Amino acid sequence: MTQLNASLYTKDAQLATAAKSAKDKWMASESAYRTAQTSHDTAHDAATYASSQYKMYSTAVTTAQEEYDKMKPKYDEEKAQLSSEKPILIELKTMLAELLAPAAAKSNQKSILQQVDKVALRLMAPTTDKKLKNRVQNLRTKLAETTTDSTASTALGFINNLITEITARISEIDSELVDLSNSLTDNAAKQKEWEGKVVDLSDAADLAKNEMNTADLTRQKLGGEYTVINQSYEDNHATFLDESVKLAEEIHAINTILTKVDTLIAECSS
Repeated sequence: MTQLNASLYTKDAQLATAAKSAKDKWMASESAYRTAQTSHDTAHDAATYASSQYKMYSTAVTTAQEEYDKMKPKYDEEKAQLSSEKPILIELKTMLAELLAPAAAKSNQKSILQQVDKVALRLMAPTTDKKLKNRVQNLRTKLAETTTDSTASTALGFINNLITEITARISEIDSELVDLSNSLTDNAAKQKEWEGKVVDLSDAADLAKNEMNTADLTRQKLGGEYTVINQSYEDNHATFLDESVKLAEEIHAINTILTKVDTLIAECSS
């Protein structure tokens, strides 16, 4: 009877231990799944962000290329026109400076003015810059009116200012072309950088997804095993409680009988 009682306790303890072990494994797999899920979410978000950045810079490259293709021919044309005007202005400046020189003879002045008129005809008013276009037209008028030292001096000052404006505009065009080129180059570099990141981060997201799915299958498997083992424990434990109570009662009854028998034997012997 005692051995049976011990056997019942041993079986219940073994099943309880097995249930606890199965639960521990299942809970560990749940934790591993949550970790894998978090890693997947992070990797997925990173891949999504990389994709959005790649699309953004792809759009920026298209826009920058269109702007560059649109503006470069215009800037090149304007710069070429301004660059062709500058030597003419310098030539006119030299002639007017010679005209204003104290040593210039009257006959020489007439010759210089004729040359000024001829050179002035080569001036072409810029078509892309209204301000400079008006300035060149005004200069041509002033040169046509140049007959005295005073008008020549006025025209010379006007030419000096115009040369300064043209030089500044050419520098401005060069700077704007550099900006357009740099914008295209920078955006193209970013586009390429994020294109590589899209590939790497998408691969990482796929790997994280596979690991999450594997962890999910593992937790489901271990969860199922725990359910079966725990149910077995609970079924046995319920029976164990009933049997242990009955067994305890039987043992108590037997012990009571044995005690009475011992008492009777003792009385008979005396």
